[in-house]
Amino acid sequence: MQFAARDDTGVSGTLTRTGSASGDGRSLTVEVPALAQTGLVHVVGSATAVALQIVPTLRAVGGTVAAGNTLMLEGTGLTEGAVTLTVDGQTVANPDVRTLFDRGQDQQVVPFTAPAGVSAGVVTVQTAGGSHTLRPDSTLSSTTLTPGTDVGDTSATATVVALPLNDRTTIIGQSIGDNAFGGKDVDLYRFTANAGETLTFSATRLGDPVSGNLTLLRLFDAAGTQVASDLTSGPSSTPRIAFFTAPATGTYFLGVSGWANNKTAAATWAAPGATR
Repeated sequence: MQFAARDDTGVSGTLTRTGSASGDGRSLTVEVPALAQTGLVHVVGSATAVALQIVPTLRAVGGTVAAGNTLMLEGTGLTEGAVTLTVDGQTVANPDVRTLFDRGQDQQVVPFTAPAGVSAGVVTVQTAGGSHTLRPDSTLSSTTLTPGTDVGDTSATATVVALPLNDRTTIIGQSIGDNAFGGKDVDLYRFTANAGETLTFSATRLGDPVSGNLTLLRLFDAAGTQVASDLTSGPSSTPRIAFFTAPATGTYFLGVSGWANNKTAAATWAAPGATR
């Protein structure tokens, strides 16, 4: 696939990446390169192009926020020459994007000098793909939920979970296979998120991964389209969807299942709008 891209010197061009085709030849999985920017994606040999939105994500800012100090911003989805960076509403002149890693978990940094008028250190970036705001020194609260019954297996019966801002929400007392579906059991949670919010999801696996006891996390939008998934990228090969940035405000569904229930199509999995 060919992606519209821009390198760290501001030169625009095209990046080509190979991927993995599905067994039926109807889908292709390709890792989006760090230098890709919002624009059209082309499949080599085809006249068809589809729009790709690269939403920026901020992970951390290093240094003391004070006028004149040098700070280091870390994130992804940042395009050299096409990023607006502000601190407490004060614009940073000519932010310089540097790409450190372009495989696996991308990493980009932006060294900059804090402008006059900064105070709390609220950092915001804006690109053609969207915006993201990082609020440092936030106090992380903790919430524990214990659903009284088996978590629903379809969008209509999904358990609704409220996710407060800057909160670590833990759900306990639920497991895969605790109903008549056995190994095909799916637990679905429904929540809302605002565009630009960053969320991380993880699950605890009770069995040994070597024995095939793997847990699958899948994230869907309101239409039932899968927007993220993971099987083993967390600690000790647990599933973890890290730093997901909501592309739009609305309803999302998080599904938890065993690896045995790994259908790729939402319609054959107990996903939003699906029937078992």
